[in-house]
Amino acid sequence: GLFEDAAFAAPKHVPDAKAVFALSLQMRNYLERDIASSIRQLGPQRALVEALHTKAQLRLEYDAELTRNAAEAFEARAGNCLSLVVMTAALAQHLQLPIAFQALTGHETWSRSGDLSFVNGHVNITVAKRLVDRLGAYDAGTQLRIDFGQVPMGRGQALHVISEATILAMFMNNRAAEYLVRGAVDDAYAHAREAVVQDPGYAGPIAAGTPLGRIGTADEVADVIVFLASPLARYVTGETVVVDGGSVLGNPQVDAFLSSLLP
Repeated sequence: GLFEDAAFAAPKHVPDAKAVFALSLQMRNYLERDIASSIRQLGPQRALVEALHTKAQLRLEYDAELTRNAAEAFEARAGNCLSLVVMTAALAQHLQLPIAFQALTGHETWSRSGDLSFVNGHVNITVAKRLVDRLGAYDAGTQLRIDFGQVPMGRGQALHVISEATILAMFMNNRAAEYLVRGAVDDAYAHAREAVVQDPGYAGPIAAGTPLGRIGTADEVADVIVFLASPLARYVTGETVVVDGGSVLGNPQVDAFLSSLLP
């Protein structure tokens, strides 16, 4: 099977999908008190968008280092694009505004933390007016796209709609990567597992992009570790052994990233 639960201990931080979009009391008060007059004057869609984009109001900062849930991002007034999209979704849903999530393909970049390499993507959110606000309005079909961070659209890039389940899977996957960087392997596994539980199809693109056509198992990684730790690898030195089913082969972005690491 896909999961190797027996190989890992219980996580110290249990994944909580319900907390990702949960509205905190602070967020509720902000909508119902702080910007209530703006909502009455401009309508909930425009009032929310202005609150997100106006420095005089929420004063949001882009922070790529940590993936926060909606309440955490609101309290910190900071987050990566996924965190701020999740926060926006929670606020919009409380205002009964229709939303849609989008992922940008063709914009992926690579980064490195210690011995770990990561591929980074981008998501955004569109917010529409409530049906009652659209009736008789000149711009009845208008949807406003909200992006966080500088994302120049270029050749070969495209936006496509993704589900809330995929957003949850991305959130759990991000958290898994962050725990892995900290060396919390059991927490990393639990969140990676939850990513697949939230959206079973989320693993599909990963497997499809691997020349072997499937996701590797813990045993296959362990076999390489055992080999490198054994006398059989006594003449192997100064090498980075990638156990990925050939995923990086022929990827120009990966080639450029690896070349940038060379002296």
